[in-house]
Amino acid sequence: CLLILAAPVCAAEITIVADEWPPYCGKAGSTFPGYGVEIAKQVFEAAGYTFKYLNIPWVRAIKETREGQFNAIIGAYKE
Repeated sequence: CLLILAAPVCAAEITIVADEWPPYCGKAGSTFPGYGVEIAKQVFEAAGYTFKYLNIPWVRAIKETREGQFNAIIGAYKE
């Protein structure tokens, strides 16, 4: 569910991006941001990180995560 495309995470803040694809990743800032986002949030906050989730277009998410602007993309699958 979580595809890490950037360099290893070493910041105090983890930023994960995706387009909206319910129920995995929903609208950022909503009461129900998607179960993949909720799981990632619990995992990273328990490890002491500040968690941030943003909605951006999928192609931009891939490009900018590969460039190191974000830590991960959520909601990807093999196909």
